Amino acid sequence: MMAKRVFAFTPHLFALLLSLLSLLIFFMEYAWPKPGMGLVAALVVFTIGCWATGAYPAHLTAILFFCLAMIFKVAPPATVFSGFHSPAFWLVFSGLVIGTAIVKTGLGDRLAALLAYRLTGSYAGLISGVTLAGMVMGFVIPTSMGRMAFLIPVVLLLTRHFGFKPGSNGYYGLVLAAAFGSHVTNFAVLTANVVNVILAGFGEALYGTTFFFGPFLLLHYPVLGLAKAVAIILLVLWLFPDLPSRGGPHEKSVQKRLSAAEIGLAIGLSCALLLWMTDRFHHISPAWVGLLVGVYLLFPGVGPLSKAEDFALLDLKPLFFVAGVIGVGALVADSGLGTLLSERLRELLPLRAGADFQNFMTLASTAILTSLVTTLPGAPAVLTPFAKEMADLTGFSIEAVLMSQMVGFAMAPFPYQAPPLMAALALGQVPLLVAIRFSLILAAIHFFLLMPLDYLWWKGLGWI
Repeated sequence: MMAKRVFAFTPHLFALLLSLLSLLIFFMEYAWPKPGMGLVAALVVFTIGCWATGAYPAHLTAILFFCLAMIFKVAPPATVFSGFHSPAFWLVFSGLVIGTAIVKTGLGDRLAALLAYRLTGSYAGLISGVTLAGMVMGFVIPTSMGRMAFLIPVVLLLTRHFGFKPGSNGYYGLVLAAAFGSHVTNFAVLTANVVNVILAGFGEALYGTTFFFGPFLLLHYPVLGLAKAVAIILLVLWLFPDLPSRGGPHEKSVQKRLSAAEIGLAIGLSCALLLWMTDRFHHISPAWVGLLVGVYLLFPGVGPLSKAEDFALLDLKPLFFVAGVIGVGALVADSGLGTLLSERLRELLPLRAGADFQNFMTLASTAILTSLVTTLPGAPAVLTPFAKEMADLTGFSIEAVLMSQMVGFAMAPFPYQAPPLMAALALGQVPLLVAIRFSLILAAIHFFLLMPLDYLWWKGLGWI
């Protein structure tokens, strides 16, 4: 007989081990270059570890981070709670309002029906269509948060049209295809997310380097966009195989008349899309565009969510998580921990002139490792100031060094690194451990297959 199993390595045990590790880091305070840095490192390790292992619900871990940060006074409240006045926070809020209105009015059912009616009845066709929809939206909506707010509610209704129940392979597959298809593939589009804009801004401010849409697209899209999309589709089909239990909507369900509430919501969404598409001209943040639409939808006597009880329909847990992720990134930057990390990495990096492939892989990997601590939005601020030194060590141009960061940013091994991904998982109610399994395998494909392919593409274009 097999021995009875008496020990289980659960996420809660991970949390206990993380707590012990954090205590060890804290008690080694003397080893850190600045007073208080050990306490910051301990809190960051514990928080990120809990998110990465799913030991506790993501929003509860964020609230625990706020609590411990203020009790131990690791930073001013303005730093710890910076996520609450971040544009990303309010874009997620507006996404929750829009998503709730889409469901309540029935417009989401109509949009999902239109999308489903044009897709094939096969599961592979559904996954491919949703991934492609997310990619195309990268050219239309300039932030991943905005795309998640629009696409995820529609995809959830799409799962219902084809009979995929919550928790099923098909349900998880469609949500993950939408989330990763609309986020990671669109790092190849200059205007498609905040991280690209931050990197471009730092490059211009520090080195006078300006990146243009066309050359950026040519450099990144064939591998980080198209090839990555193929990898996402195949990985979803492998990890989450399923078959639709229904054939999708009938043509008549697509042709039924719009209600007044649907028309009002459609007008609001059309205005938001127009403003999101033209933000480079009016320079209004997509977050404030989304917030304006949210106010319209909640406004008494006007919007479809105007009743007092409608606000109770909103699930506000994703807001605390997003605020927590941004707060951790701000704490890492404010404490100097991010700079210390980048300096230590720079000392250890095997960079030397002439070793082009090794240099390319090392620079991209450095961006991945840095974002594990700072999260993706904070990583460019840590790495970009060292671009000139990296260029001197490798023989690359400064532009090539900066663009190598993007190769690293285009894949987050853990979803917590990318607030838009976490927002999508929260909106889609996908367990964090399910998403981590998917993202780790996709990260391995990115590192061992797509990064070498990207190097060959860069070599062919003469960037290296």
